Amino acid sequence: MKTHDFWYDLPEELIEKYDIKIMYFYISTDRGRFADTREIDSGNLSPYLTSDSSRAFVDMASVEEYEEFFAEALTQADYVIHIAAAAHTGNSYETAVAAARGFDHVSVIDSGHVSGGLGLIVLHAAKLAMERQNRHEICTAIKRVKSHINTTFLMPTARVFYQKGYTNKVTEAICNVFQLHPVLTMHQSKLIIIGTRVGNIEGAWKRYIYYH
Repeated sequence: MKTHDFWYDLPEELIEKYDIKIMYFYISTDRGRFADTREIDSGNLSPYLTSDSSRAFVDMASVEEYEEFFAEALTQADYVIHIAAAAHTGNSYETAVAAARGFDHVSVIDSGHVSGGLGLIVLHAAKLAMERQNRHEICTAIKRVKSHINTTFLMPTARVFYQKGYTNKVTEAICNVFQLHPVLTMHQSKLIIIGTRVGNIEGAWKRYIYYH
C-alpha cells in the first residue's frame, strides 16, 4: 500500500484509481485547526492570505496520529510505503519515522519534494505497486527517481518566505524595494531561492511559465 503526506497535487480520480492513502496536514488559523482539503480548502483560506502575508499556518500531525494512520493502513495491506514531504519543509518526515518505529512493515521515505514533485513520485510508486513490484524494488525506484524531478515555485513576494524562516530580513527587504518575485526550488529536501523575476506579478508569471 502507498501512503503519503497531504502536499501532493494529485487529482482525486488518480488517488482513487491507485487507492492512495493520504495523511493530511492541518491548517491553523485564528478560528481553529482544520484538516487540509477535508475541512478547509483554498476558498476557505483566502480570507487569511494576501499577496505578502499569511495568517494561516501548516500544523503537522502528531506521532500518535501517524501511528493510527499506519495501523489502519496495515489492516488493508501487508506493508506500507509512506512517502513524506521534503524533510526540511516541516517535521512530517521525522514524525512519520518516529511513528514507524512501532511497526515492522512500514517504510518511510523522504521524497525530497513538495506539491507537484511529491505527487509525481507518489504516482510513480503507485504504478509500480500495481505492477506487483515488491517493497524493496519500489523503495529503490523512489529513491532513484526523486533526483530526476525538478520542482520550482514563483512567489509573489518574499514576505511569507521570510515569515516561515526560509530567508533573512535583508533578502526580504531587497525583494520588496525592487519588486522582485523569488523563484524557489527544492534542493536536498530544502526550499532555496535560485533567482527572481522583476516587474508586476502578471508579467513575472508569464516569463516564469515561458522559461520553465
